[in-house]
Amino acid sequence: MLKSFKFVLGFVLVMASAAFAFGDLTPVDLLNRGRADEALRTLNQKVSSSASAEDYHLLCRVYYALQDYDNAVRNGERAVQLNPNNAGYRLWLGRAYGEKAARAGALSAFSLARKTVASFEKSLQLDPSDWRARRDLAEYYVEAPGIVGGGHDKARRLADEVASSDAATAAWIRAIIAADEKNFGEAERQFRAAIAASGNQGTMWLELARCYKHQQRWSDFDVAVKQALDSPKKGSTDLFDAGKMLVSANRDLPLAVQALRSYLDSGHTDEYGPAFAAHYFIGQGLEKQGKSGEAQAAYRAALSLASGFRPAQVALHKLGG
Repeated sequence: MLKSFKFVLGFVLVMASAAFAFGDLTPVDLLNRGRADEALRTLNQKVSSSASAEDYHLLCRVYYALQDYDNAVRNGERAVQLNPNNAGYRLWLGRAYGEKAARAGALSAFSLARKTVASFEKSLQLDPSDWRARRDLAEYYVEAPGIVGGGHDKARRLADEVASSDAATAAWIRAIIAADEKNFGEAERQFRAAIAASGNQGTMWLELARCYKHQQRWSDFDVAVKQALDSPKKGSTDLFDAGKMLVSANRDLPLAVQALRSYLDSGHTDEYGPAFAAHYFIGQGLEKQGKSGEAQAAYRAALSLASGFRPAQVALHKLGG
């Protein structure tokens, strides 16, 4: 009886401790843990009383992760209105504009694309040291036509500007320019230069893998992904990106599922690899292996964190779940 009492008491204390810790989670914590529903609930409660620019900014990021780009733009614009000189606010608003533009009609896309590049350029102007803003802007320059502010010449200038301070990013920019020009030999050379300059980062191996995927060089793709996963300098989000890439390419699905599960188990999830999206891609990997029951469980796990995540809703419905 005493042993049973101690067990129950211990269990209650653990649960109370967990509940206390959960109560201390900030919206950023919830976002990084992929708990989108709870993040939205917390932020919307704050907005209904006395919202700050940061609250609107975080709402923008949550909606962005959920692929709800209309709401991401609306909240991102409000954050920038309240604090126009915050580089991070400008960066995330630019991302939301870009994703909305990719899904818009021709006239709306033109306007949104111009807003995208303006937001990225302003973000980098406000914080020239932000490598994420630098890479987002470079990618925009490479992919967008000159009429909406893109251009390889602008991307090359950006690479030259950062070469002395960020050799890995400079090489990466030159690589994506070469790939866009279908000069795949030069692209591979520059991606490998980026890998070397980064100290063998998993992220840069995945960039090379993405280039191989575009060319359907599948054996080289497989090697590059495994190099990323084996890299001592891989980040936890590299596990997410590798798993997602393998699933989308329909390559080594057991490895894809393993990488995504390792990411979830790492304790270091973040918004660049939303936990609910990791569950969704696990479901995709399992479904492609014919494991529909396990796939349904993964989709339900995704929706338990983000009930409005439409890709998981659609996938679950398709399986009759």
